[in-house]
Amino acid sequence: LQSLAGGCRALKKLSLAGCPAVTDVGLVAIASANPGIEELSVTVNSENLTDEGVATALRGLRRLKVFDCSGCTGLSQKTLTTIGRYCEWVEELFVGKLRDLKDEHLFQVVRGCPRLRLLDLTGCSSLSEQALVEAIPLARKLQRICLSMIPSLSEHALDYLRHRAKGVTFERHLSRWCDPNNLKLYLGSEVPAARTKKVKEGKKGKKKKKGGKK
Repeated sequence: LQSLAGGCRALKKLSLAGCPAVTDVGLVAIASANPGIEELSVTVNSENLTDEGVATALRGLRRLKVFDCSGCTGLSQKTLTTIGRYCEWVEELFVGKLRDLKDEHLFQVVRGCPRLRLLDLTGCSSLSEQALVEAIPLARKLQRICLSMIPSLSEHALDYLRHRAKGVTFERHLSRWCDPNNLKLYLGSEVPAARTKKVKEGKKGKKKKKGGKK
């Protein structure tokens, strides 16, 4: 990226999604050389990108409109504070799976980004219900928000938000992360291993019986 920064100085869109070798040094270099970047994705890069490094890169991207850092679990306070302070043109923001994203960071973003149309908070499990209820209506131009896997948000609060912000599409598929191998959530109790075994044996017996008739 440092070499690329030397020859590319008019980038508008840059996707570094799933590039684990990308470091703070490279990101800052390419951002400094291309202050006109409008769309930037660094999603699923949690190995070498730090909160400090991403925040430094974002400070110079005053024209940024779309930013995706979903899955970058090392990002939190500095990144979100920088977005709210320096990236007022942001329209689409994806911060899914940032489990350290706090209530105050959410307020900084909705207050500092008045043009925000899309906000993805999927998996931001540290957010409180009260903060969501108070902050979301502050985003006057918001059109769509993703709130899956936020355990604190009740259905009652979600209904209130839908009523309060009628022009916003609320997406929520799950209230929390679920283990696909754990059926307790859906059946109300564990599936007894012995019972499962008997059912299988019963099915085998029926097949043999049918074979005898033939």
